[in-house]
Amino acid sequence: MLQEALDFKAESDALYALMQDMDAAAYDAPTQFKGWTLNNVLEHLHMWNWAANESYVDEDNFAAWLGDAMQAIGKSSMRAYEADWNEGVKGRDLLEKWHDFYTDMAARFVEVDPKKRLKWAGPDMSARSSISARLMETWAHGQEVFDQLGVVRENATPFVPSPYWEQIHLAGPMQPAAKRRRARCLCQIGRAIGRCLGIWRALRRRTH
Repeated sequence: MLQEALDFKAESDALYALMQDMDAAAYDAPTQFKGWTLNNVLEHLHMWNWAANESYVDEDNFAAWLGDAMQAIGKSSMRAYEADWNEGVKGRDLLEKWHDFYTDMAARFVEVDPKKRLKWAGPDMSARSSISARLMETWAHGQEVFDQLGVVRENATPFVPSPYWEQIHLAGPMQPAAKRRRARCLCQIGRAIGRCLGIWRALRRRTH
């Protein structure tokens, strides 16, 4: 069982629960993150969830899609491409579309061999790193939503930045199990950052 897939679902579920009662206007209000709206957040999370899933279920189709996506993004912008890819679905409909997909995706990744290599825009990565990156991005973009709605966040899983940094900087001597957990968090954070850098480098190669 791949624990990170369960953590990805838990963080996604927490975000879904937060957004369930929003009115239609709330989805179009700009956040503090580069003016992204909550629709933009969902478009982004859903498309890259799909991409990570596709790299597992159909590697050839993922590679073909990625080539087309990078060209389109280079000609316009990532946000514009994500909106087009989501076919203009917005608001509550987009929330449910994202929710239904990540639920199925998490169930699929729970059974994946953690060491299975998956294609990406940058170097290949393990299935564990792939779903960990989705967890970290869901957590990070989810913070925009919590801030926008004025809700104090309570993390749904232990594998997220806030308690990790508190554990490093505020805690005293750590027991062996806590040290292993800290090291594991650090590896996951590093891999998630590496994954984002892979996308950025691929975009630069295609647009310069």
